[in-house]
Amino acid sequence: MLDFEAGTSLKSSTIRTNPAYQLRCIDQLDAPLRAAVGNLAREDDFFGVLVPPDGSQLPMRAVSRDLALLLLTIRQACPVPRLLESLFGKNTNLQLWSLIQDGIVQIIDGEGPISVKQAFAQFAPIADQPPISQVVQLSRRAIEYAVSLPDLAPHELATRLYIYNTLPLTKTIARQLADWRQVLDHVANARGIEARLRACWPVFSSDESWIRWHSGDTGEILRFKLYISPVLGDLPRTFKHAIEILKCWRCRSFKIGSNGQNLLRPDKFVAYFANFEDLYAAACLIEEILPSVMVHGVPFTGSIESLGLTSWGMDPPEDFPVSEQNKKSWRQWICERLAAHIHGARQEGILQLVNFVITRLHADGVDTSSWSPSLSHWNNCVR
Repeated sequence: MLDFEAGTSLKSSTIRTNPAYQLRCIDQLDAPLRAAVGNLAREDDFFGVLVPPDGSQLPMRAVSRDLALLLLTIRQACPVPRLLESLFGKNTNLQLWSLIQDGIVQIIDGEGPISVKQAFAQFAPIADQPPISQVVQLSRRAIEYAVSLPDLAPHELATRLYIYNTLPLTKTIARQLADWRQVLDHVANARGIEARLRACWPVFSSDESWIRWHSGDTGEILRFKLYISPVLGDLPRTFKHAIEILKCWRCRSFKIGSNGQNLLRPDKFVAYFANFEDLYAAACLIEEILPSVMVHGVPFTGSIESLGLTSWGMDPPEDFPVSEQNKKSWRQWICERLAAHIHGARQEGILQLVNFVITRLHADGVDTSSWSPSLSHWNNCVR
């Protein structure tokens, strides 16, 4: 867990809005920007767009009226205003740290603004406990691997993070699990399994990546993802028991990889739920019934039990600009954020890259002590 209240508090600093950023209200947006804003413009608290400096790797940000008021209030250097606490409450240091790391807000000393590198050295939050689960440890190792690579472009780095812990495809597996029919024979060849699948999830589809089952019920938004991650050899036994549990706990849809290559991914088996309570109950029962299954482990997913056979995620906040192409899965969103933060930290000359990017992602609304969405942050954060 990162303690944002330990050490030197940001609340005692002198700050200002970075003058390199442009704050544009909705009436100042040109046609392409208005299109990019999409439905966000209809929200009651929408103000406009914050445009980053030229050459920045950070995206433009949609800005609420509250955040716009804050940025306008601190255009001139001043002590941290009370307005900040009225907006962010107990998350003041966390939210302010996010704005500082993005370069939107600057800390001012006697000679002018200090760099992000200096701010991190002076104000970085303190990690108050070591990693406790296999998934948390796996996620940290993935970041350590990423920062050890040459300075790749952010999209290449995001891809490396996303596929971390994927196992190599052998000729035998490629031959035995070449398509979805062979995969079904591998995981659902026990008597009665296919009949139960058809009864509970009658809508079936497959493509080059996934085999999908769906109940046909489209009345609920399935925001919550349960990752079930056994090694390939234990997948048939896991699949057999898991589908019985998924049926009992109102899982409307799930998918597995449709060939050997996609079954060697850590996220080879994903189930979808309308609420966290059903997901959590199903996950705990799967862990209880299958204690001897060998775990593969999905990086950047929320821990449920310490061994990591099951973990979870949910749809991330809508990114700006708004588009169908910009919609991300939980893990895609995290990996792209991490890659952008690693790239930005390198440009700032920050040496403690792993700690910096974990801290920065925490400020994005990810509880990096468990790699779970910070629901209170996502529900209450100020854009």
